[in-house]
Amino acid sequence: MHAVGAFVRTEECGAASTLTMAGVSQRDVIAMLGHRDPRMTIRYQHLSPEHLYEARAHWRRVRMIARLALFRHREEEATRN
Repeated sequence: MHAVGAFVRTEECGAASTLTMAGVSQRDVIAMLGHRDPRMTIRYQHLSPEHLYEARAHWRRVRMIARLALFRHREEEATRN
């Protein structure tokens, strides 16, 4: 029974990591694994360094786009007044 439990946890860990790195949303991963608490899903996710690097790069791009949009909005507001 112990070996079966370890196998299930290993498979769950692999599924959580693989699904996340494939771009599946956190909410969907939680639902697919049947977790009631998101902390359990996070516990099973082991993301590769490459995935974390790409996620950080994506976050930097999103922040830059948001700042540019805010700058343009403020510029438009200034020209209207």
